Amino acid sequence: MLISKKTGFIILLLLFSINIHSKSAYYKTREVYTFTLNIMREIDTVIKNFPGNGNKDDFDKIKIQFQDAGETYFGQDFVSAYEKFKTLNDNLSQLLKKLAKLYLDRSKMILDSASKDSFNILIEYGPNSSYLPYFNKPYDPLRGIKPYTKDFTEKEYHYFFDREIIKSYLEHGYKKYQHSKDLFNDPELEVLKNRKVRTMKIINYFIKRYMDIISSCRQAKQYGIEIHKILRIHMLGDILSKYNITNKMFTPIYDDRIPKDFKVDAVDNIKLLYTVELQRLEKVNK
Repeated sequence: MLISKKTGFIILLLLFSINIHSKSAYYKTREVYTFTLNIMREIDTVIKNFPGNGNKDDFDKIKIQFQDAGETYFGQDFVSAYEKFKTLNDNLSQLLKKLAKLYLDRSKMILDSASKDSFNILIEYGPNSSYLPYFNKPYDPLRGIKPYTKDFTEKEYHYFFDREIIKSYLEHGYKKYQHSKDLFNDPELEVLKNRKVRTMKIINYFIKRYMDIISSCRQAKQYGIEIHKILRIHMLGDILSKYNITNKMFTPIYDDRIPKDFKVDAVDNIKLLYTVELQRLEKVNK
């Protein structure tokens, strides 16, 4: 049977259209596969360090969804795989929202825990401090009296020099916290959330936003942690001696200048695993 030129052209056009659609579906799915995999790798540490409140259970379910979507993608059914990734990423964005809120709460907690002492230092150890004149004149070791009290000892003297660093850390910490809070409460998110159709672009926008909040909160928390380390800087030598470790081995789990409740945050900030670090600490203590 002979095929007319017109019919042949239509067949070629259809085949070309199918091929273009297939390539488009492939590239779209490959892009979302790569994006989702990278996000899941990033938050794996977060989940391991903060598994409570159902975080681990939610992530385990998402990992099962990722396996299913990945198998479909590897099987070349790109259209079906794309839809599975869309459902998966919607669930992932909900988990990330919960994690972002957790990081916000812990950022505020850590900064507030260092705030009172920090502001007291800014007031009491300024250039007009009543303590300072005692150190700006020759000291007679036989008759001189240093202005030490139960509240002001030689351990606190360094506050005169570290005052501005503490102020800077406190300011930057609260600034990062407020920035993170503004990102979380952005009215645009509520508008996008209420859209009748949630496209992959919108879903991934939420994911990126919550990841940005987690990253910003890590910085806010670190500023608070650094203040705690400055406040107790005199403890550093005793800590190294206590655990018999070198500076190269010194990770936050050994740093007793950091309040115990916040060591998990300090460990998480440098993307180590709190459970593994605890095992290292227990081994040293034996």
